Amino acid sequence: MRGDLPTLSERDRFDATGYLRRYPHVQHAIAAGTVATAWQHYDTIGRAEGLKPNDLDPDFYRRTYLQREAAVTPDQCAAHYAAYGRARGYLPHPHAPRSATTGGLWTDAPDAPDRISNMEATATLTDRQAAMLRSWRQDGFLRLDREAPRDRWEPAALDIERLFAGGLPDLPFCCPALSPQPVRWQPEIAPHPAAALDVHMVSAPVRALILGDPLAEFLPLLFEDRALLATGRGVLRPPVGPPRRASVLFGCGVPRRFVSVWIALEDATALTVWPGSHRLPPIRVAGQFPNLPEALRLGLKTPAEALAAYDAALAAPLRDAGIQPTPLHLKPGGVVLLHPDLVHAATTLPPLATARSVSAQLCPVPLLPVHAERRPTRLHPHGADWFAAQFCPDMEPAS
Repeated sequence: MRGDLPTLSERDRFDATGYLRRYPHVQHAIAAGTVATAWQHYDTIGRAEGLKPNDLDPDFYRRTYLQREAAVTPDQCAAHYAAYGRARGYLPHPHAPRSATTGGLWTDAPDAPDRISNMEATATLTDRQAAMLRSWRQDGFLRLDREAPRDRWEPAALDIERLFAGGLPDLPFCCPALSPQPVRWQPEIAPHPAAALDVHMVSAPVRALILGDPLAEFLPLLFEDRALLATGRGVLRPPVGPPRRASVLFGCGVPRRFVSVWIALEDATALTVWPGSHRLPPIRVAGQFPNLPEALRLGLKTPAEALAAYDAALAAPLRDAGIQPTPLHLKPGGVVLLHPDLVHAATTLPPLATARSVSAQLCPVPLLPVHAERRPTRLHPHGADWFAAQFCPDMEPAS
């Protein structure tokens, strides 16, 4: 853990929202005017009756969020939640509703242009870095002006070929032609558009590619922190779907506080993006959820229908704003960063053509993706950065 937990008073550690969730009768007492606040009830009545000052589940909290902060004891979890966890979007227990927050990256804030200019004027940023941040803010994507070195992307490309040839039969694949759900490797995958899941767990070259230069320079500017590699896919030929925002399929506790990355491993790689679409108003899944993982956590029963409705709802704002698609053609080692709310799509390829590439989602290291709250997830160090298991928590990372 970075430093000791701050010293908090009992009132600062008190979680009024969790207290009212745990003891609904207190909410009724407040409504009736018997007591003024949750804290007043706890301070004058609840403590003496042995009531808990929150609804935090220490076992869940430590198992889910504190793998990098093992020094936090069960008795310290409430202080950690009050000092850090609540602001990071951590849940006090697995069934708690998430606090409403807009989240997002600092470059989305209204004062971002001033911040960039001030950092450039004080030499905190170079002119080149400031130009990249302005382009990112304006377009919602950034094609990095430096490619990944050949000694990084070439080993990753060979590993992707190995995995698609059955080099790790237990690895799950996304192959819509065979199944709507992830499937284990099988020879029938080869001719179809498909993506190998969890490649960051089983391929050291893929990890080195994603967490190395040139991304290692730009991600800390966006995150103002180290990067956590939350998901990784190795693509032979991209499964083509409708234009979509990454924020609908992936989520952190603080919404939209992540970036998507696409790295080309051969010349045929191409993406289509809708510049500026990240500034369009958000669209909620099934009318109420910020993303599909959050909807599933809260019990959505018809994910396919909800996602189809979401995709259909994107067409009108794109048309009304006059935003046109732009193709991006990448060379091997070419890197594109995508804002979580940018509308983008994979490019259709001729039959049997390949476009080996790697895609990933990364977030600041204090955060965790929502999927970590629904299934076991282990974090592993990788140099100065971190990565996490997603679909196969039982897999040990390749060295």
